[in-house]
Amino acid sequence: MATQRLTFYLLDKEVKSFKDAVDGEKIEGASKIDLHQEINGVFYYKTSKENSPQWVQFVELLTTERLGDIKTASASGLLLIEADRRYFAITFGHGRSLLDLSKIEYQFGLRVALNSIDHKKMRTLDTKIYDSMVISTKVQSSRNTELETFGINSATDILGSVTGQPKDSSFAKKLTGSDSLTLTTDHKIDNLPLFCTKLLEIYKNDSYRENFSWIDHLSIVKKSSEVDQLNEYLLEQLKDKDISRTHLSFPDAVDWEDIDDFKIGGTKNKIYDELDLKAYLDSLDDIAELTIKKLKQYSVSVRFARTQKFDKRWNLFRCIVSEQRLNNMLYALIDGRWFRIDKDLVEQVDTYLHRLPKATVNLIAAHKGEKEKDYNNRVAQACGEHMLNLDQQNISPSGASSVIEFCDLLCTDGNIIHVKRKTRSATLSHLFAQGYVSVSTFFKDGSFRDRLRTKISEIASEDTREEWLTIIPPSGQPVHGDRYTINYAIVTEKTTKGTDWLPFFSKLNLMQHCENLAAMGVKASLIRVPIESIAI
Repeated sequence: MATQRLTFYLLDKEVKSFKDAVDGEKIEGASKIDLHQEINGVFYYKTSKENSPQWVQFVELLTTERLGDIKTASASGLLLIEADRRYFAITFGHGRSLLDLSKIEYQFGLRVALNSIDHKKMRTLDTKIYDSMVISTKVQSSRNTELETFGINSATDILGSVTGQPKDSSFAKKLTGSDSLTLTTDHKIDNLPLFCTKLLEIYKNDSYRENFSWIDHLSIVKKSSEVDQLNEYLLEQLKDKDISRTHLSFPDAVDWEDIDDFKIGGTKNKIYDELDLKAYLDSLDDIAELTIKKLKQYSVSVRFARTQKFDKRWNLFRCIVSEQRLNNMLYALIDGRWFRIDKDLVEQVDTYLHRLPKATVNLIAAHKGEKEKDYNNRVAQACGEHMLNLDQQNISPSGASSVIEFCDLLCTDGNIIHVKRKTRSATLSHLFAQGYVSVSTFFKDGSFRDRLRTKISEIASEDTREEWLTIIPPSGQPVHGDRYTINYAIVTEKTTKGTDWLPFFSKLNLMQHCENLAAMGVKASLIRVPIESIAI
């Protein structure tokens, strides 16, 4: 038979019937057809009415004739079958929309793909970094290549999907695995239940650990009592408008250029220009009546520029990223699921940051409501001739189209200080990256250092200019890393002891950047800058 591209989902064990698998609201109006007797299954399909695209109205303002003949429509097909006492879904067109997505088995396709793909014949990897914000990355090779080629950071990167060539060519020509499994196959359709049974066997295998053991840093929480307690902690914090451990983010990568704004359920027709948890909670009229069920029912809709229509993309619960502690273990809510973070990894990160050298520079407290540039000015003035304010002094590296801010504050003893106010945690990943990028450019690019010396000559007083220039070697001279310390200064109201005032994934990110700095011989330290209650 001809090959067919198929997308499989495995439904979780709570699904006991075909009715349990579908979205009750979306399935309304769909046609239902039974399958042949030898296959225990059912097929749903649904077509949308033909409509004119939104862009037609705009173009008609420019044309001499109406464009009424331009129509679009979509079709959705959902094939549900039972195999080996489990339920599988195979989607066609927009058939995924008919599924109850809260009941699909997490990482089913990813596990099948990793157990099947030759790790030396990989094509694409999709990863997410759950730092204080979620960063989605798609890395693609023009031909099959080894895993190492993609530069995956096993400590910080969470694998979302993978595409590659299976070791057994009779199984499929190419596999893409995430929560779903997409493959091109020439298996006979009447053997589909047997094929699903084979997929289930591969899914249960753990051979992926030989090359991908790092994906188990996060293990999904399946015990309902644990999930209930974590949900309760989260709910109490949201009702109190405590977002210190929680923020909103996209579960999937989106094209920002095509997005105008958002709507979030529970706040009527209010429109948001970004997913802002504080703004949402402030707009929620019945916050005291908030429940986990409502969070899962409230939809997050996106208005795309190309259609100007709001499209329901996710439920709100899937967009919540949170960290909670329970029984001395750290948990993270990601993509609507609670994960237990590997205890050894947590201890490794905490131990590493605890051993960071104490900062040798003392920074004064920030004022409540004070902007970063004003704080940097006050610090530099308080330290006098021993500190230079380089905030917003941007310099272009050689051959680069963008500019780099070397640091916010520079000290005569080689302390390089980067300051960031922790308002929304999304700023922290930028802070850590900035410290590493600027110092690596400083090491490698002599012309960058020459431009930095010119900038310092313009800012420093005539009496201190030469002293400052001795800190910055000109091009052609070596740079000695042990002369410098990168200080990450974070302005925060949090007073938690140790480093728990930082989200875990931010700490993990910080550890990675500090290790990269150490490889260049540069020390790093973390400074928590308190905030005084003096209003500005």
